[in-house]
Amino acid sequence: MTELPTPTARITETPPGGWALFSAHLDAELFLFFTLDTEMLWPLHAPVASLRASLPGYRRAFRVISPTLGRPWCPEIPAPEIYDTPLLHTHRALYGDGVVSGLALGLEEAPGAATSGVVHVYPLEQRALVLQRLVDLLPGGTAGASTARLIQTTARVSATGHALPTWAYILDEGSPTCLSRAVALEVQAQIITNATPPRREPAWPRGAHYVEATAAALERLGVIDPVVDQMVAALNAARAG
Repeated sequence: MTELPTPTARITETPPGGWALFSAHLDAELFLFFTLDTEMLWPLHAPVASLRASLPGYRRAFRVISPTLGRPWCPEIPAPEIYDTPLLHTHRALYGDGVVSGLALGLEEAPGAATSGVVHVYPLEQRALVLQRLVDLLPGGTAGASTARLIQTTARVSATGHALPTWAYILDEGSPTCLSRAVALEVQAQIITNATPPRREPAWPRGAHYVEATAAALERLGVIDPVVDQMVAALNAARAG
């Protein structure tokens, strides 16, 4: 049997060795996983291919409640009024217990939409290792994984339109660490602003710094995402106000 290509760290439009070699291994020997572009900031184990792709029916959303993207909580400072609303009372992890949580990106269902990302391709025997690594890299680690559920879906290679059966984490709407869809953009921006530490930490940006780092990473990749752009504008408006 023809051997798989050697691992690569490059994002490409076609798999190493061409589509014929790739297809020969696709059904039974490969594990494919879709991630958002910016997750390349925290690289996974070296895949045999990383293909620019889109995921139909989903979009980015700042709805993952993440203590690791927040700042320490000071009990002497009263909680902002924004947290004292019935809509946010179900999300106890947002404020208190030592931390003011930020919001991380996840994938939410959105019929008619599509989001850009990367499909990473691994030998099937590395499936468990890769999934555990993804959990380790999620904001909040194992706790963050409870905000998402693993599904099998289909992505499309951006350059060629090839359909790829792939796995992806999408938001679990029933999780208490998944912010309600009913929370308005302006409220999300205030939550992120409240979670922003005074100083930026380049190695692990938090709060608004995380949003800014995400926007910068997408810009470098030539990706325009309205959800991220709207959040940047909302954060600027919250600061100005």
